[in-house]
Amino acid sequence: MPFSNAWHVSNINQNHKYALVFYLSIVKSGFYGSVVVFEMNTTPLDALHPTHSLKSVLTMNSLRKQLSASSTAQALVVNAMMYGEEKGRDINRFRFSMHGMKMVSGRSLPSAQFFEDLRSVFAEMGWSMINMPDGDFAFIQSAKIEVWPRVGYGRLTEALSTSDPEVAIEMLFVKHLPDFESELSL
Repeated sequence: MPFSNAWHVSNINQNHKYALVFYLSIVKSGFYGSVVVFEMNTTPLDALHPTHSLKSVLTMNSLRKQLSASSTAQALVVNAMMYGEEKGRDINRFRFSMHGMKMVSGRSLPSAQFFEDLRSVFAEMGWSMINMPDGDFAFIQSAKIEVWPRVGYGRLTEALSTSDPEVAIEMLFVKHLPDFESELSL
């Protein structure tokens, strides 16, 4: 085997809740062997999936080939369709975790470019990809979104043209959503 890959974790710091992770690529060439630090980053411990050991999370991608954005998108849609078949349901929307995305794509740190490419592939396949606040992803068939009503802003024209549009909008908000409680106010 010309090279081997291994994860090494050092300095797991529970107080700061991070692990300093080194990805080592050990290259054997000719008469020389060398160790090259290929990737170094700080990984929040709470970003690691709770049902997997730290070791399994850190080695997960060194054992897999990285999939293209196209293959990753196809795998996610096929996975959702297989889930639908198991449950006897038509699946036109689903959620998927970041951990699952890393496992399927074979990427420990998917790049912004990878997600941009993935979003484009999903669009070509007729799906919309949405980043959720909790770090998960939501996917919905674009045809389902296209039948949603398109709401214009004409109803807000009067509030937007007042001397203090933020107060006017807040008054409208309270009028139409009197029971709303922000998570920030809890």
